[in-house]
Amino acid sequence: MILKQAESELLIPYNPAARAKSPKVQKTHANFFNTDQLCDILNVVDDLPIKWKTLVNLLIVLGGRRGEVLGINWANVDFDLKRIYINKCVYYEPDIGLYIDKPKNEKSVRYINLTDKMIDLLKQYKKEYYDPLKQSCIDTWNSTKSLQGDIIDDFLFVKDSGKKVGAPMHPDSVTQYCDNLSKKHNLPHINPHAFRHTAASFLIFNGVDTVSVSGYLGHASPTTTETIYAHILADARSRNAEVIGAVLDSIDEKRSAKK
Repeated sequence: MILKQAESELLIPYNPAARAKSPKVQKTHANFFNTDQLCDILNVVDDLPIKWKTLVNLLIVLGGRRGEVLGINWANVDFDLKRIYINKCVYYEPDIGLYIDKPKNEKSVRYINLTDKMIDLLKQYKKEYYDPLKQSCIDTWNSTKSLQGDIIDDFLFVKDSGKKVGAPMHPDSVTQYCDNLSKKHNLPHINPHAFRHTAASFLIFNGVDTVSVSGYLGHASPTTTETIYAHILADARSRNAEVIGAVLDSIDEKRSAKK
């Protein structure tokens, strides 16, 4: 693009990259867990400390990016309407460190409804872990400023030791914990994004349209969803004949009963 602009401004006689061929991008399938695998994972998660039990369950239910989940603060949780507002994200760059910014794109700012079970778990987590932690560290609790200038001191998941108690957790801490969990309990390889793909696959296989799935995941457009989950959509669509056949069979049964 720079060379093309230079050519248009007559800074160079021609664009030397005009005939270059872009390397082929290797397509990779989104990894997700089936129901049996997720059952095994949840059996292990049920016995985890309340902090990690809540965090992993929230990753599964929200289908959110790890930085989005870590960016949630208690003001974003609506217990009455049973939903969470995702409007920021925790990022890390070696030259900057940990920082808070807007999510990946405009469509990533969204509300996600929660199950009753998830609401109950959040209440339990707040009562048994978060509130006692904050109360015990009230004089050393750290607040964090986002790039937009907002001061936030009530992130759901925070550092609970060291000099930065109250600051949001590092995204890599979640990835490392999931990796260790899968190794310790001989589970399929777990990473936070696999839960996101799993949520998407469950929605697709249960007939939710791509526009709705795209909104749930915070994709920039349904096209993004169709590209990432092309193989899952293909599998789901291959069942269309089975669904139509089952409907027609039930109709035939009713017709036969009326004769």
